[in-house]
Amino acid sequence: MKFSLEWLREYVDAGPDPARIGARLTALGIPLDSIDQVDSDTVFDFDVSTNRPDCMNHFGLARELAAAGDARLKEPPCAVPASGAPPASAAASLEVEAADLCGRYTALVIRGVKVGVSPP
Repeated sequence: MKFSLEWLREYVDAGPDPARIGARLTALGIPLDSIDQVDSDTVFDFDVSTNRPDCMNHFGLARELAAAGDARLKEPPCAVPASGAPPASAAASLEVEAADLCGRYTALVIRGVKVGVSPP
């Protein structure tokens, strides 16, 4: 699975040495297959196993590096901006049939999403 060092650094102060980052994550159980230079970015190819979906994204890898004590994690902003759009209940409804099994259920309708080609 390919990961951009530039994107990884948005979430963690990963340090200047890509080889050290690769070695550290390999030691943590996320084996490094290769490191390539793509334009001005370094791209890692990690062999993320299917039992680690938490590491199948840049923030997940950053969290692993931070947990190992190598860097400080930079939490992404998580506030949902007010849109003035109708509430989610206007677009969909649900009924919790087993309230004892579902203590809380939340939903968010996202409009204006454009599905497109991923960047190289």
